[in-house]
Amino acid sequence: MKTRFAQTGLVALVILLGAYASSVQAQQVTQKVEQMGNFRVDPPEGCSITKFPVDNRGSMFIDDDKTAGMFFAFEFPGDNPATMTEKMKAAVFERYFPGQPQPSNWTASALPAHPGMVNETAILHAFAGDGAEIQLAEYAMTSGPIRIHYGYFALRHAKKKKKDGPFLDLSGGGVPKFETFWRSITLEN
Repeated sequence: MKTRFAQTGLVALVILLGAYASSVQAQQVTQKVEQMGNFRVDPPEGCSITKFPVDNRGSMFIDDDKTAGMFFAFEFPGDNPATMTEKMKAAVFERYFPGQPQPSNWTASALPAHPGMVNETAILHAFAGDGAEIQLAEYAMTSGPIRIHYGYFALRHAKKKKKDGPFLDLSGGGVPKFETFWRSITLEN
């Protein structure tokens, strides 16, 4: 009886410490960002949240049911936007093809800005190879002294699989979960 209680208490303590650490980390990120400009994004339902792999400057929201996800990240003054884009492409590629060399044959085409998003630019990056395609939509805008990046990525196989992520159409639409996500972004200058 004592052992079971001790184990239950230890598990509860570990859960509480994990929740506290996550809360402190979220507060630190929020405080840092608020000093650089105010923004808010609502995590999409049905997604797991992880740190954005590019210098931990944001979050990735990984779809629990599909090979797809969204991201929200930021760069500081003096950062090179091209470097951020290359790191994003590398992170998404590594997610689906771990350990494989990074491809150089990504294509890029312009996407229209989302309605109501001020000073927004958008690019649709695509890669095809190894029996699959990756799509990465990158939207960027400036908020105060920082540049905000957000977007959507998905993988689909040449031989369709149940978990394949849906692709955006050429207007940047067609994926309801992403539409809900980007509409949740609020910025204040």
